[in-house]
Amino acid sequence: MDKATRLLSHIRGREEEVEYPDFETMWQQVERQLPDPNTRLKTVSARSGRKWRKYTLLTVAATVLVATPVLASVTNQWDRLLSYRSGLQNALDQGLGQTIEKTVTQGNSKLTVNTALIDENRTVILFTLDTGVGKDKFPGFSKSVLVDAEGKEHGTVSTIRWDETTQKWNGYFESHWVPQEMESEVSFRLDDLHLAKQMYKNIDYSVKTSGDKIHKISVNRDGIQDVKIQAFDQGDKVMVDMFTSYSAEKNNNIVSLKIWKGTTPIKEAGTSKLGTPNESGEINAQHYFNKKDLEQDNLRYTLSYMAEEARPKLDWSIPLSLNKAKMLSATVEKQIDTTFEYAGVTTHFDKMILTPTQIRLQGTEIKTKGYLPFPFQHIALKVDGIQINGSMEYTDRESNEVTYRFEIPRHFKMKSDAVVSFVGKYEVLLKRDVREPIHMKGISETKKSLVTKVGGYDVKWTYYKKDGNLYVQSESDDPTFGGVNQTYIKLNGERTSAKPVSLNFTGDGNNKAVDMYKDYPSDEAEIYIFWYYAEDPQKEVEIELKSASK
Repeated sequence: MDKATRLLSHIRGREEEVEYPDFETMWQQVERQLPDPNTRLKTVSARSGRKWRKYTLLTVAATVLVATPVLASVTNQWDRLLSYRSGLQNALDQGLGQTIEKTVTQGNSKLTVNTALIDENRTVILFTLDTGVGKDKFPGFSKSVLVDAEGKEHGTVSTIRWDETTQKWNGYFESHWVPQEMESEVSFRLDDLHLAKQMYKNIDYSVKTSGDKIHKISVNRDGIQDVKIQAFDQGDKVMVDMFTSYSAEKNNNIVSLKIWKGTTPIKEAGTSKLGTPNESGEINAQHYFNKKDLEQDNLRYTLSYMAEEARPKLDWSIPLSLNKAKMLSATVEKQIDTTFEYAGVTTHFDKMILTPTQIRLQGTEIKTKGYLPFPFQHIALKVDGIQINGSMEYTDRESNEVTYRFEIPRHFKMKSDAVVSFVGKYEVLLKRDVREPIHMKGISETKKSLVTKVGGYDVKWTYYKKDGNLYVQSESDDPTFGGVNQTYIKLNGERTSAKPVSLNFTGDGNNKAVDMYKDYPSDEAEIYIFWYYAEDPQKEVEIELKSASK
């Protein structure tokens, strides 16, 4: 398991079982508060471990569009929606989208498929939705997919935003599935329209007065039963940990915390982690704040969530004839023969596909040890000195296939003789060189600390009991220490893993980790660690991609 997987895991008994957060819903809810499009975002991929029904909560933001000449107005209609998809904007600027303009009415709602963009890297559908009830009720669907001629469903992500000019919702659907034929018959399906409203509930809680006590707050509203809140002191920051239980199984509202000074929200001091389920079906949310901000008087605490307002029971299935001729005419495929070796991981790049929207780099990855992660947190392509940030995904783990995707900047043009390099940034190395346990004595409800060496780093361990549970926090003042992966103890010769409390991600700048041993009986412990991470945020390695010999 990598650091993110370890921190998403919830341990049942003595076996390590990984539960994954509902990242789809998490992302779609927090995207309503995305920063400026020029701000660099960190992407996260994971499977959902939730067993109940999931709903695609489509994201919302207001935008004002300016009427300009025909092509400009077409592209500007989607600019806000596609603010993090510059490659799609690039294709629309060049008039490479396939015009569809097909409308289907269901009840008082009207769905129009406006444009399709199909290249060798992805299939994208742009659509507008008129729900007939305005912008105050956010639309969502239980499923959004493309169905191919064989009946197979393909879906990746859907997003929607309110357009003040047209008084409709602009929608975006993307799939990594690409039709094999030049022309393909498919259906675009949106199932089970539901409408939700943003809700806030004031709560009687304060980190300043409550400290690390667990507070249980009854909600009994909108399918939400109650919320348990606990704060953890993390130096100059405070982590607020919340678990929400539900009275209705179908409810998947992600409840988050908002803190206000008057009408101004308190700014968070780290990335919120939302949507992790535990073994009881409760959903976790974690927020980080600067400690000084929470020491102010007269702060107001609220729970924030989306509440379902209506479910019209409307489904759409719109037949489409997709044609990728336009995009294919501007697509270049190049065979690559370059090997990149670093920290026990060898990647061989063999193909690069350049389309008007994306550069896709393909390769295979071989590791000297199976548990080793890719040694860099960020990747990029450098094209004639222009750096394009990207992301990676494991296409097929059995064959070690890996795919790297780089969103083309708007107005970008690549020369046929361009020098292209692969760049790895922010080194993250996994270390398994600590075998000796950390001895903790005199365990009680009073916090105690000790400092030990972990691979040459001075690591501070803080431990204490609360409600019969043993809490262990690890941290280091050295910013190149990436954090402890997970701890465990040995009971009667068997390994018992801790339950992670904090949810950290590799390269997030936070090396504080909190583990919990439930119903711990002793006043002593010998704590072992699985592994830890060493990070170098300034490290950057570049290798030129060479063409394969003909």
